[in-house]
Amino acid sequence: MARASALPCDSDAMKPMPMKSRRAFRKTPLRWCRALLLGLSAAAAAGLSAADTNVPPAMTPEQMFEGGTNSYNNWIDFTAGQAFVSGNRAQFQQQHQIPAGAFGGIGDFHFQTGIATNTTMTLDGHAIAENHDYKLALGVDRDKVGFLRLSYDQSRTWSDGDGGFFPGTGQYYPAANDPLGLDRGKLSLEAGWAPETGPKVTFKYTHSFREGSIGSTEWGYASQPPNPLPFGLSSAQEQIHEHSDSFQVDVANHIKATDLGLGLRYETGHLDDALQTAMFPGEPVQQDLTWRQGTSYDLFDAHVSTETWVKTNVMVSTGFSYSGAGNTFSGGQIYGNTFNAAYSPGLPADGVGYYGLAGTSRLH
Repeated sequence: MARASALPCDSDAMKPMPMKSRRAFRKTPLRWCRALLLGLSAAAAAGLSAADTNVPPAMTPEQMFEGGTNSYNNWIDFTAGQAFVSGNRAQFQQQHQIPAGAFGGIGDFHFQTGIATNTTMTLDGHAIAENHDYKLALGVDRDKVGFLRLSYDQSRTWSDGDGGFFPGTGQYYPAANDPLGLDRGKLSLEAGWAPETGPKVTFKYTHSFREGSIGSTEWGYASQPPNPLPFGLSSAQEQIHEHSDSFQVDVANHIKATDLGLGLRYETGHLDDALQTAMFPGEPVQQDLTWRQGTSYDLFDAHVSTETWVKTNVMVSTGFSYSGAGNTFSGGQIYGNTFNAAYSPGLPADGVGYYGLAGTSRLH
């Protein structure tokens, strides 16, 4: 078998040399190999150094959340989910405040653009239909002039309308398997006049509402033989119908060394709520109780204030405020064969009911 030999790094080492130069023959290739290795090491180090300069700088946590070092004015996020529920759907939705099933929509969006010189328009919101969760806000701002903003916001909460459980007989008083939903919302319009100099004026209108049903623990009576007295176990729920409207104006101005402020606010609203309870459900004497409470109100407030700097370390302030409130209330407690029934003196339980309750109050 022929022995393989590696060529030396220097090709001149292949030339015949005198015997006295055998030591030189051995050192010359080593010197060239060492020089070549040093050159390769320097080139590699230079390459690594150049590569290090091309590595992007580390991002901050805020930049990582935004997706990079560049920030953008407009975005939209989508969200989706699914809840797999076996058992009482109303209990699940009351505890977790999410729908018992699939849900999804726009989790968040923002749009911003310039529509004129020094004028910016913004649009924000989200919409998840199954959650009854909506928000939309439109704003137009002009530097050193004023602004206009319009917004609508709505959300829903769920509750369970089930009644109680009596361990002695194992009797349970459930409501429907579907949860009770209560929607809350607000619509507002706000405009402002804010020049660099002169009076600044802000106007705001707000409409608020609550609409829907919620579970109540003011349970009705139910018999549990052989106990002689009834127990409060029957399910109950409150029907909510409430809305209000408010108007507010604020004016501010600076005259010489004095800051002036003036504000006016008026609010009117109506509340029409009712507690519905089934009394002795499933028994021969079952009757449905509707306990209604209504309130209409008006509120007015006016205030004015001044601040004057007499000296650099002395300020004199004044203020005046006036408030007035008026309420009109009504109510009734009526038993019947169904909820919201008319008063009937022939029903036995109506002896403890009433209707036509009314009254007023004024506060200044």
